[in-house]
Order: sequence, then C-alpha cells, then structure tokens
Amino acid sequence: MGERNRHRSENDIVASILSVMADRSMKKTRIMYGANLSYTLLMKYLHRLLTCGLVAYVEDRKIYMLTGAGRRFLEEYAELKSLESRLLQYSERFEDKQSALAQMLSAGSDRERLARPI
Repeated sequence: MGERNRHRSENDIVASILSVMADRSMKKTRIMYGANLSYTLLMKYLHRLLTCGLVAYVEDRKIYMLTGAGRRFLEEYAELKSLESRLLQYSERFEDKQSALAQMLSAGSDRERLARPI
C-alpha cells in the first residue's frame, strides 16, 4: 500500500480485534493471532472491550463474541477510514494546487528579472 511502517492507533487495534470476531465467536488465542497482538495487549484490549460492551464472553464455552455495539463500532470505523481516505486525497490535491501557484509566481518573477534592463 505504500504506507510507512507505523504503530497502529487504538481505534485500529480495536477494529482489528472486532473484525477478527465479526463472522464467528472465538477463543482468545485465535483473536490474538488474527489481530496480530501479544497476549498482554490482547488481554488489555479484551478487558476494555468487555467493559464497553463491544464484546461479550461466554463463560461455559470460553469464547468471545461480537455484540451489536461492536458491530456498530466497526461500521463507524469503516466510515472514519473512508473519510480519512477522502481527506488525504483532498489534502494532496490542495498541496498540488499550492505548488502550482507557487511555481507560477516563481516563473513570473524569473521573467521579470530577465526583462529588466541591466
């Protein structure tokens, strides 16, 4: 994708965990590998997701499952990423326009210098 290797944001990590569980309930080991997290980080985030109601734990089966609130988080996250993508495109276009205007001004001052009598 051309992105530099960077740390994931908290939202990125949460979305990764929830996405892994989107289609089915699973045990924490599968979530850990699917979301590419260490056990320590996974436990930190699972605790938070349980507290927020984005994930539920089924004690007798020892599995975690996505809740309706978790699905809504994923929908909002997808919308955020879409907005971010469009914003970056506009930002690039904005920078291109600024650069073009700067070049036009630069070219004009070069012509002015050349046109001056010595």
